[in-house]
Amino acid sequence: MFALLTLVALFGLCVAERNANIINGKDVESPGTYPWQGSLQMGDWLYGYQHICGGSLISPNWFLTAGHCVEEPNGLVVVLGMHDIAQRYGAPQRVQIEQIFRHERYDNPRDAGQTPNDIALIKLASPVAYNDYVQPIAIDDMPEMFNKHSHCVITGWGLSIQGQYLKPAPILQEATTRIISNSQCKNYWGAEAIYGGQVCLLTQVNSACMGDSGGPLACRNGDGPWTLVGATSWGMGTCETYMPSVYTRVSYFRDWIRNTSGL
Repeated sequence: MFALLTLVALFGLCVAERNANIINGKDVESPGTYPWQGSLQMGDWLYGYQHICGGSLISPNWFLTAGHCVEEPNGLVVVLGMHDIAQRYGAPQRVQIEQIFRHERYDNPRDAGQTPNDIALIKLASPVAYNDYVQPIAIDDMPEMFNKHSHCVITGWGLSIQGQYLKPAPILQEATTRIISNSQCKNYWGAEAIYGGQVCLLTQVNSACMGDSGGPLACRNGDGPWTLVGATSWGMGTCETYMPSVYTRVSYFRDWIRNTSGL
Protein backbone atom coordinates (compact mmCIF):
# COMPACT_ATOMS: atom_id res chain seq x y z
CA MET A 1 0.00 0.00 0.00
CA PHE A 2 1.50 3.31 -1.05
CA ALA A 3 1.93 6.01 1.57
CA LEU A 4 -0.04 9.11 0.62
CA LEU A 5 0.65 12.64 1.66
CA THR A 6 -1.06 15.93 1.13
CA LEU A 7 1.57 18.46 0.31
CA VAL A 8 1.64 21.04 3.14
CA ALA A 9 4.85 22.28 4.75
CA LEU A 10 5.66 21.43 8.35
CA PHE A 11 4.78 24.00 10.99
CA GLY A 12 5.39 22.83 14.54
CA LEU A 13 2.97 20.07 15.47
CA CYS A 14 -0.25 21.46 14.02
CA VAL A 15 0.44 20.14 10.49
CA ALA A 16 3.18 17.65 11.22
CA GLU A 17 1.58 14.98 9.00
CA ARG A 18 1.60 17.25 5.95
CA ASN A 19 4.47 18.44 3.72
CA ALA A 20 5.62 19.39 0.03
CA ASN A 21 8.47 20.93 -2.39
CA ILE A 22 9.30 20.33 -6.04
CA ILE A 23 11.60 17.37 -6.65
CA ASN A 24 14.20 17.84 -9.38
CA GLY A 25 13.08 21.36 -10.12
CA LYS A 26 15.37 24.34 -10.58
CA ASP A 27 15.65 27.83 -9.13
CA VAL A 28 13.47 30.40 -10.85
CA GLU A 29 16.08 32.82 -12.18
CA SER A 30 14.21 36.13 -12.10
CA PRO A 31 11.78 37.45 -9.46
CA GLY A 32 8.37 37.98 -11.01
CA THR A 33 8.65 35.15 -13.53
CA TYR A 34 5.48 33.62 -12.09
CA PRO A 35 3.84 36.69 -10.54
CA TRP A 36 0.64 34.86 -9.54
CA GLN A 37 2.56 32.54 -7.18
CA GLY A 38 1.93 33.29 -3.52
CA SER A 39 2.98 31.90 -0.17
CA LEU A 40 0.43 31.01 2.50
CA GLN A 41 2.19 31.52 5.82
CA MET A 42 1.40 30.79 9.46
CA GLY A 43 2.67 32.57 12.55
CA ASP A 44 2.41 35.94 14.28
CA TRP A 45 4.18 39.29 14.46
CA LEU A 46 6.16 38.29 17.55
CA TYR A 47 7.65 34.96 16.44
CA GLY A 48 7.49 35.48 12.69
CA TYR A 49 5.81 33.61 9.87
CA GLN A 50 6.64 30.37 8.13
CA HIS A 51 5.67 29.18 4.67
CA ILE A 52 3.21 26.27 4.78
CA CYS A 53 1.54 26.22 1.35
CA GLY A 54 1.48 27.82 -2.06
CA GLY A 55 -1.40 29.38 -3.90
CA SER A 56 -2.36 31.55 -6.83
CA LEU A 57 -3.57 35.13 -7.08
CA ILE A 58 -6.67 35.23 -9.30
CA SER A 59 -7.78 38.84 -8.70
CA PRO A 60 -6.75 41.79 -6.50
CA ASN A 61 -8.83 40.37 -3.62
CA TRP A 62 -8.84 36.61 -4.15
CA PHE A 63 -6.25 33.88 -3.64
CA LEU A 64 -6.81 30.21 -4.56
CA THR A 65 -5.20 27.34 -2.67
CA ALA A 66 -5.89 23.76 -1.53
CA GLY A 67 -8.57 23.00 1.03
CA HIS A 68 -6.19 21.05 3.23
CA CYS A 69 -3.97 24.15 3.53
CA VAL A 70 -6.59 26.00 5.57
CA GLU A 71 -7.59 23.32 8.08
CA GLU A 72 -5.83 25.45 10.70
CA PRO A 73 -7.09 28.93 9.73
CA ASN A 74 -5.73 30.90 12.69
CA GLY A 75 -2.55 32.90 12.15
CA LEU A 76 -2.57 32.69 8.37
CA VAL A 77 -1.41 35.45 6.02
CA VAL A 78 -0.72 35.58 2.29
CA VAL A 79 2.58 36.85 0.89
CA LEU A 80 2.73 37.85 -2.77
CA GLY A 81 5.65 39.00 -4.91
CA MET A 82 8.01 36.71 -2.97
CA HIS A 83 10.99 35.09 -4.70
CA ASP A 84 12.99 33.60 -1.84
CA ILE A 85 12.02 32.44 1.64
CA ALA A 86 14.24 35.10 3.21
CA GLN A 87 12.30 37.73 1.19
CA ARG A 88 15.42 39.55 0.04
CA TYR A 89 14.37 39.73 -3.61
CA GLY A 90 11.22 40.58 -5.50
CA ALA A 91 8.70 42.88 -3.82
CA PRO A 92 6.98 40.87 -1.07
CA GLN A 93 3.55 42.09 0.05
CA ARG A 94 2.10 40.56 3.21
CA VAL A 95 -1.67 40.68 3.05
CA GLN A 96 -4.09 39.92 5.85
CA ILE A 97 -6.99 37.55 5.30
CA GLU A 98 -10.60 38.67 5.57
CA GLN A 99 -12.31 35.31 5.10
CA ILE A 100 -11.56 31.74 4.05
CA PHE A 101 -13.97 29.70 1.95
CA ARG A 102 -13.18 26.00 1.84
CA HIS A 103 -15.29 23.79 -0.39
CA GLU A 104 -18.26 22.58 1.60
CA ARG A 105 -17.70 18.96 0.57
CA TYR A 106 -13.96 18.94 1.18
CA ASP A 107 -14.13 16.66 4.23
CA ASN A 108 -16.90 14.35 3.02
CA PRO A 109 -15.45 10.85 3.59
CA ARG A 110 -17.96 9.27 1.22
CA ASP A 111 -16.55 11.06 -1.82
CA ALA A 112 -14.27 9.09 -4.12
CA GLY A 113 -10.56 9.78 -4.17
CA GLN A 114 -7.92 10.98 -1.79
CA THR A 115 -8.71 14.46 -0.43
CA PRO A 116 -11.67 15.15 -2.76
CA ASN A 117 -12.86 18.74 -3.34
CA ASP A 118 -9.46 19.94 -2.16
CA ILE A 119 -9.91 23.62 -2.94
CA ALA A 120 -10.26 26.86 -1.00
CA LEU A 121 -10.62 30.55 -1.78
CA ILE A 122 -9.14 33.23 0.43
CA LYS A 123 -10.64 36.71 0.37
CA LEU A 124 -7.87 39.20 1.08
CA ALA A 125 -8.52 41.99 3.56
CA SER A 126 -7.29 44.61 1.10
CA PRO A 127 -6.59 44.56 -2.64
CA VAL A 128 -3.02 43.86 -3.61
CA ALA A 129 -1.04 46.33 -5.70
CA TYR A 130 -0.13 44.91 -9.10
CA ASN A 131 3.45 45.41 -10.26
CA ASP A 132 6.20 43.48 -12.07
CA TYR A 133 6.21 40.87 -9.29
CA VAL A 134 2.49 40.55 -8.52
CA GLN A 135 -0.08 39.75 -11.21
CA PRO A 136 -3.13 37.45 -11.35
CA ILE A 137 -3.46 34.35 -13.49
CA ALA A 138 -6.48 33.46 -15.62
CA ILE A 139 -8.70 30.61 -14.40
CA ASP A 140 -9.22 27.55 -16.58
CA ASP A 141 -12.87 27.18 -17.50
CA MET A 142 -12.59 24.67 -20.37
CA PRO A 143 -11.83 21.15 -19.06
CA GLU A 144 -10.43 19.77 -22.32
CA MET A 145 -8.29 22.75 -23.35
CA PHE A 146 -5.10 21.58 -21.66
CA ASN A 147 -3.64 18.11 -22.09
CA LYS A 148 -0.41 16.21 -22.68
CA HIS A 149 0.46 18.52 -25.57
CA SER A 150 0.27 21.69 -23.45
CA HIS A 151 3.28 23.45 -21.96
CA CYS A 152 2.79 23.15 -18.18
CA VAL A 153 4.86 24.28 -15.21
CA ILE A 154 4.63 23.65 -11.48
CA THR A 155 6.18 26.05 -8.98
CA GLY A 156 6.68 26.22 -5.23
CA TRP A 157 8.91 26.45 -2.20
CA GLY A 158 8.34 22.86 -1.10
CA LEU A 159 10.96 20.27 -0.24
CA SER A 160 13.59 19.51 -2.85
CA ILE A 161 16.47 17.08 -3.14
CA GLN A 162 19.79 18.54 -2.05
CA GLY A 163 22.43 15.85 -2.04
CA GLN A 164 20.58 12.80 -0.76
CA TYR A 165 18.14 14.63 1.50
CA LEU A 166 14.84 16.44 1.24
CA LYS A 167 15.31 20.05 2.32
CA PRO A 168 13.24 23.23 2.03
CA ALA A 169 13.93 25.28 -1.08
CA PRO A 170 15.22 28.77 -0.29
CA ILE A 171 14.39 30.01 -3.83
CA LEU A 172 11.13 29.49 -5.72
CA GLN A 173 11.43 26.27 -7.74
CA GLU A 174 10.02 25.50 -11.18
CA ALA A 175 9.68 22.31 -13.19
CA THR A 176 8.16 21.55 -16.57
CA THR A 177 5.57 18.82 -16.26
CA ARG A 178 3.11 16.77 -18.30
CA ILE A 179 -0.60 16.13 -17.87
CA ILE A 180 -1.76 12.53 -18.16
CA SER A 181 -5.35 11.43 -18.58
CA ASN A 182 -7.43 10.46 -15.58
CA SER A 183 -7.80 6.97 -17.01
CA GLN A 184 -4.00 6.63 -17.08
CA CYS A 185 -3.82 8.03 -13.56
CA LYS A 186 -6.29 5.40 -12.33
CA ASN A 187 -3.89 2.71 -13.55
CA TYR A 188 -1.43 3.96 -10.93
CA TRP A 189 -3.69 5.01 -8.04
CA GLY A 190 -6.80 2.87 -8.60
CA ALA A 191 -10.22 3.74 -10.01
CA GLU A 192 -11.66 4.94 -6.70
CA ALA A 193 -8.82 7.37 -5.98
CA ILE A 194 -9.24 9.57 -9.05
CA TYR A 195 -12.31 11.50 -10.21
CA GLY A 196 -13.19 14.38 -12.53
CA GLY A 197 -12.20 17.04 -10.03
CA GLN A 198 -8.55 16.05 -10.26
CA VAL A 199 -5.79 16.36 -12.86
CA CYS A 200 -2.69 14.18 -12.76
CA LEU A 201 0.91 14.90 -13.69
CA LEU A 202 3.66 12.43 -14.49
CA THR A 203 7.12 12.89 -15.98
CA GLN A 204 9.04 10.29 -13.90
CA VAL A 205 11.65 13.04 -13.51
CA ASN A 206 10.06 15.59 -11.19
CA SER A 207 7.08 15.97 -8.86
CA ALA A 208 5.60 18.17 -6.18
CA CYS A 209 6.52 17.54 -2.57
CA MET A 210 5.74 18.85 0.93
CA GLY A 211 5.31 22.63 1.02
CA ASP A 212 4.03 22.84 -2.57
CA SER A 213 0.41 22.21 -1.55
CA GLY A 214 -2.11 24.60 -3.03
CA GLY A 215 0.45 25.92 -5.50
CA PRO A 216 -0.24 26.38 -9.19
CA LEU A 217 -0.21 24.08 -12.15
CA ALA A 218 0.04 26.72 -14.87
CA CYS A 219 -0.34 25.77 -18.54
CA ARG A 220 -0.40 27.43 -21.92
CA ASN A 221 -0.98 26.29 -25.49
CA GLY A 222 1.48 27.77 -27.96
CA ASP A 223 1.86 31.48 -27.32
CA GLY A 224 -1.43 31.66 -25.44
CA PRO A 225 -1.75 33.09 -21.93
CA TRP A 226 -0.73 31.21 -18.83
CA THR A 227 -3.81 29.67 -17.23
CA LEU A 228 -4.37 28.15 -13.80
CA VAL A 229 -5.25 24.51 -14.48
CA GLY A 230 -4.63 22.93 -11.08
CA ALA A 231 -3.73 23.36 -7.42
CA THR A 232 -1.29 20.92 -5.78
CA SER A 233 -3.23 18.35 -3.73
CA TRP A 234 -1.59 14.99 -2.97
CA GLY A 235 0.89 12.31 -4.05
CA MET A 236 3.45 9.86 -2.74
CA GLY A 237 4.40 10.43 0.89
CA THR A 238 8.06 10.01 -0.10
CA CYS A 239 7.69 12.39 -3.09
CA GLU A 240 8.85 9.69 -5.51
CA THR A 241 8.65 10.68 -9.16
CA TYR A 242 7.47 7.34 -10.56
CA MET A 243 3.90 7.90 -9.34
CA PRO A 244 1.63 10.71 -10.58
CA SER A 245 1.13 13.86 -8.54
CA VAL A 246 -2.56 14.70 -8.14
CA TYR A 247 -3.86 18.25 -8.45
CA THR A 248 -7.29 19.76 -7.94
CA ARG A 249 -8.73 20.48 -11.40
CA VAL A 250 -9.70 24.16 -11.34
CA SER A 251 -12.12 23.99 -14.29
CA TYR A 252 -14.19 21.34 -12.47
CA PHE A 253 -14.83 23.87 -9.71
CA ARG A 254 -15.37 26.86 -11.98
CA ASP A 255 -19.01 27.35 -10.93
CA TRP A 256 -18.07 27.08 -7.26
CA ILE A 257 -15.35 29.69 -7.73
CA ARG A 258 -17.79 32.00 -9.52
CA ASN A 259 -20.52 31.56 -6.93
CA THR A 260 -18.10 32.10 -4.06
CA SER A 261 -16.10 35.03 -5.36
CA GLY A 262 -18.10 36.49 -8.23
CA LEU A 263 -15.14 35.98 -10.58
